[in-house]
Amino acid sequence: MIHHRFFFRAFLAVAAPAALSPQAYAQCQPIAAVPYTISAPGSYCVTADLVSAQMSGGVIEVNADNVVIDFQSHTLDGSSAGLRTLAEGVHSLNRQGITVRNGRFVGFYVGVHLDISTDSRNHVIENNRFEHCRFKAIQLEGYDNIMRGNLVTDVGGAGHHCDGVSACENQMNGSVQAYNNTIINVGVGEDEASPDGMMLYCRDTIAIGNRIMHAGDSGLSIGGGFCKDNILVDTPGRPYDPSYGYGCKLVGSTNSVWP
Repeated sequence: MIHHRFFFRAFLAVAAPAALSPQAYAQCQPIAAVPYTISAPGSYCVTADLVSAQMSGGVIEVNADNVVIDFQSHTLDGSSAGLRTLAEGVHSLNRQGITVRNGRFVGFYVGVHLDISTDSRNHVIENNRFEHCRFKAIQLEGYDNIMRGNLVTDVGGAGHHCDGVSACENQMNGSVQAYNNTIINVGVGEDEASPDGMMLYCRDTIAIGNRIMHAGDSGLSIGGGFCKDNILVDTPGRPYDPSYGYGCKLVGSTNSVWP
C-alpha cells in the first residue's frame, strides 16, 4: 500500500531546490583533493575539478548522516582508472539525509551509490551530469529518496547488465521519486546483457517527466507506482516493464513511446 505521506512528499519534491546562500557557502567545508572521507554532518563544497585513478571503493566516502555535497559545477573524473574500474564517485552505506548536487561525474563504475544493508533513506541526487559510467550512473537504495534533474549519457563497458540509473535494486524494497531525468545511450552497440534506462525496483515509485533514449532493453522499469509525462525513444526491448512487482500505473495519456 502506498502511503499518503509519500504522495505529499512527491508534491514537495517537484519544486526546485533553494540555492545555498552566500553565508552557507562560506560555512561549507571545502573538498579540494580526493580521496576524501566525510565523517561529520554538514555542508561540503567541491572547490576544483578533481581526478582520481582509484580502482575500487568510494572516491568520496560519506560516513555521516545529514550531509550536503555541492560540486559547484566541478568535475570528478575517474576515467584514468580504465574500463575495469570498480570505483564509485560518491559512496555511502546505511546513511540518512545525503544530498549530492551540481556535479559532473566521468568514468566511474557507479557515479553515486548510496547503499543499504540495514537502513538508508531521505537522500537527494539532483542536477548532476554523468558521463561514461561503466555500470550505472546512480544507484540509490532505501526509502523516501529523490533523483531529479540529472543527465546521464553513455553508460556501459563493465561487461554485464548496466543501467542508466537504478533504485531499490537489492530487493529490500523502499521508495523513490524520479523527476525530469534525461538518460541517453545505455549499453548501445556493446556486449552488455539487458542494458536498461531506469530500473526502479521500489514498490513505491513516482516517475514524472523523465526522458530515456537509446536503451538496449527496458526503458522504464518499475516495481510498483505511478508514471506520468515520461518519453521513451528507441527502447526496443520492454518500454514500460514491471520489474519484481506490479509495474507502473500510467497516469493520463502523456506517457509515450517512439517508435
